[in-house]
Amino acid sequence: MAERPLPDVVRHVVHRRRRGPTYLVRRRSVYFFQIRLPRPDVDYICFTDHEYLTSSTFEIIHVPPIYPNSTRNARMVKTLSHIFLQGYEASLWIDGSTKIRGNDFKHLFEEALTEHAIAVHSHFQRACIYDEARECIAQKKDRSEVIERQIRFYRDQRYPEGAGLVETAQVFRRHTEEIARFNEAWWSLVRDYSVRDQLSFNFVSWQLDVKYQRLQGCQWLDPYFKNHFHVKRDWATLKCISSVSIIMLVRDSLDVTKKSISSILKETRYDNFQLIVVDNASGDETKRYLASVVSSDPRVRVMTNKENESFSRANNDAAKTCDSTFFLFINNDVEIIDKNWLLILVSSLENDSLIGAAGPILLYGDYTVQSAGIEVTAIGDTVQAPAKENKKYTHSYFADAITGACLLVRADLHRAVGGFDERFFYGQEDIDYCLKLRELGFKLKVIVDCEVIHHESKTRAFNFTTLRNREVLRLKWRGRFASLPPSKSPVSRVPKAHLVRSYADLLRERKISYRSLQDLSVDLRRLVALIPEKVDLVVGVPRSGMVPAILIGQMKNCAVISLDEFVAGIEPVRGDRPQNFVNKGCLEVLVVDDSINNGNAYRRARQMLKSEYRGRACRFTFLAVYGSDLWRNDDVLTLVSLPIPRLFQWNYTNHGIAGHACYDLDGVLCVDPTDEENDDGKLYRQFILNAQPLYIPKYRIKAIVTSRLEKYRKETEAWLEANDVKYEKLYMLDLPSKEDRMRSKAHGSFKSEVYKSLSSTYLFLESNDSQAQEIAKKVGKPVICTENDKLY
Repeated sequence: MAERPLPDVVRHVVHRRRRGPTYLVRRRSVYFFQIRLPRPDVDYICFTDHEYLTSSTFEIIHVPPIYPNSTRNARMVKTLSHIFLQGYEASLWIDGSTKIRGNDFKHLFEEALTEHAIAVHSHFQRACIYDEARECIAQKKDRSEVIERQIRFYRDQRYPEGAGLVETAQVFRRHTEEIARFNEAWWSLVRDYSVRDQLSFNFVSWQLDVKYQRLQGCQWLDPYFKNHFHVKRDWATLKCISSVSIIMLVRDSLDVTKKSISSILKETRYDNFQLIVVDNASGDETKRYLASVVSSDPRVRVMTNKENESFSRANNDAAKTCDSTFFLFINNDVEIIDKNWLLILVSSLENDSLIGAAGPILLYGDYTVQSAGIEVTAIGDTVQAPAKENKKYTHSYFADAITGACLLVRADLHRAVGGFDERFFYGQEDIDYCLKLRELGFKLKVIVDCEVIHHESKTRAFNFTTLRNREVLRLKWRGRFASLPPSKSPVSRVPKAHLVRSYADLLRERKISYRSLQDLSVDLRRLVALIPEKVDLVVGVPRSGMVPAILIGQMKNCAVISLDEFVAGIEPVRGDRPQNFVNKGCLEVLVVDDSINNGNAYRRARQMLKSEYRGRACRFTFLAVYGSDLWRNDDVLTLVSLPIPRLFQWNYTNHGIAGHACYDLDGVLCVDPTDEENDDGKLYRQFILNAQPLYIPKYRIKAIVTSRLEKYRKETEAWLEANDVKYEKLYMLDLPSKEDRMRSKAHGSFKSEVYKSLSSTYLFLESNDSQAQEIAKKVGKPVICTENDKLY
């Protein structure tokens, strides 16, 4: 590597100053830079090819182009610090894409250079120049033939593989003779080979035996600096006009609350936002402060809760009062440090309709990373709780979840998922919320250009509520988490029309989900953690909702009434057991139904409800024990996701599936005849004409299939008409007599043949258990026996 003299123009930009540290950056016009609180004892120098660049912090030194390659011009200044900064003891180079986070970096000169005269970050992914060369070629960072020639030179010099790789966006150096030789050798490689200086640094260190000190972290993840990709973002000229409601929950902690509110109001360069502060039963001093803020700034509005409500409920209540395009949920211990923070978040959602929510990088007060998104993994058939905070990042990326400490979401999506699930109490509600957004097909993006400080303790409190919240999350997402689209792969929203399949299609493609009364009881006990804790009164939605309502009322030891009784103001019958229907203040009413699919029954019930019951103000929570793949809104809480088609022991005899089902007659639509009535003669005819109705659906039955003999068709049809049984076709056994039927054992086989021949039927309701099992075995389609309510 023959050394070449520098061009004469370098002599005009050599910077001579007092001995001491300097801080410099080579800045081109397409880069941006931000510095906080410059130190008076440090020189800030910017070498640039931009003729009109100005700065109040940096001394601007214009470097005329020397080489046709502008990157090589920049690398010349970067590598030759001992020449361009003569007279300084030490220097810190930062690329134009680097931002100072805010920590005082001067002491790093001593810490970083204690053992060696040069210090850099290790590469965050690779540890080999040869691997880096292959990646540079793949990413087209430089001409492939130039990089390949450089690699051949290294191999000729017997440079070993895996000998280390650094990142050079920040370089600390003492200006010693050793470092001068290192710089010149480094520059000669950059000049003669690839401009990718990372491909040269470790080779020069090995060749000259110059040791370097490794800085903590990496150039992307460091408490002192933040590296950005070389992309132009002119936030100063970007405008977003979408309305944003910033919702902050406050319960005292006045010092951090003041800092947070003040930073939002003073440091937010965004015209169309309002700040809604939810006073969650704070003390008088906090109330006086909030009143003063409201009186001095029209952008602020305060809502007051008489009790300390949960994070979920308080934020949901506030969101219901807002009509903005976006909601931003933010903790009262979050401090804004960048005027463009809200603009950056909003623009990320406005520029991509598939992003449902976005969040910033959360930093601790010492500028170390608290959260850069959340990694949510599976354990068995559900979600692992607690989830893992991601603290490493380079690019903005699509995350599994984003912390609710600072979360921007589309307002219509917030409503679509029913807001935050109010079963959580200060924990896991943000994870659940993000999973619900992903379930709708939307992405969650962590924006690395946006940073805020979260003054949360690094050690979080752990108590019983922590465990309960985790259990609620695990139970809620059991069997459901695995179906989420991967967060980091391309995701498309699923139009609702694609989700709404015909009932016949679902019956044809899916197995029927069935729950008995025993199953219901077991599910309620197993999932009791998902039932809201605070309940004063249970209201059942007739008729199916009364079944789980009674069971829940027993578990909660509280009164149970029907929806109609509630609307009429009828006092519940308490019985002998003491009830909890004595709480003061707002009455917590749990409205219960057995299931929900498209929400029509829920909407009808909600319209019937009144805000008061017997003079008491009410707050309603809606619960359906069984949800479906069509219902993903926590306006109605669910315990178990049970896909359509589904049937329950308490509703299968009067269900819309009748239009795709075969019904037996005796023992299903009417009672069975007694032995005396079953004489195959006069008494049997009288029985048929006057049989007591049993399970008569309001729906039209696809086929009635009975082993009654064909000779009784006239009487049978007369009974069906008299009892308003709607059906498409009646199939009867064509044999001469009862004896012939018994001799041929034709009951089950006849029904099986008809059921099998009807391709558009998917269920058979049979009264006899042995026949039910025979039919199911022969046909291979589901059969429910009304004798024992079992599904075969």
